[in-house]
Amino acid sequence: MYKTTDVFRLALIAAIGIGLIVGMAGPVTAQDDGDDTDDNGVDAANGVDFEENGVELDATSDSIEFEDNDGTDLEVDSDGNIDLETPEGVDLETTDDGYELDGAGLDYEGEGDADIETETNDGEDVDFEFSDGSVEDFTVGDTEMEVSDDSLEYETNNVDLEVQDGTVELETESTDLEEEL
Repeated sequence: MYKTTDVFRLALIAAIGIGLIVGMAGPVTAQDDGDDTDDNGVDAANGVDFEENGVELDATSDSIEFEDNDGTDLEVDSDGNIDLETPEGVDLETTDDGYELDGAGLDYEGEGDADIETETNDGEDVDFEFSDGSVEDFTVGDTEMEVSDDSLEYETNNVDLEVQDGTVELETESTDLEEEL
């Protein structure tokens, strides 16, 4: 049984995979700059600092920052706290004992468990379940995230990511990847 922090560490590894896949999909522009990183900016000892085609990924073994052109801005820190801005304009922030869900006409904040079903200003359905300090389910429009003791699933229009049982699966318009962690 994994702790929520372990799930987010697995998500970090998956995000690194996303960065690598996105980097390989476009033209390779990296040059050998004399450090210990490979051409995609990956240095296993120091994490990832990657930017290409509007996708930015900064990741270490215990934190992640990910942005894309669609409006996703995701940060997971070493404590498993989440700061997510979705393409639909909804912001979600979590800590061990609380949450804040706002933007697009939403204004929810609390400590402890939550089960929220509502709509954004634009009529997008929003479902949010928070229990024992972790996100169990989060859906807004085309963005979905589910976290359990042993898995993380994140899905948008362009990305389908699943981390489960030591395996990461990533599907995009141009990629179908399954790797052991």
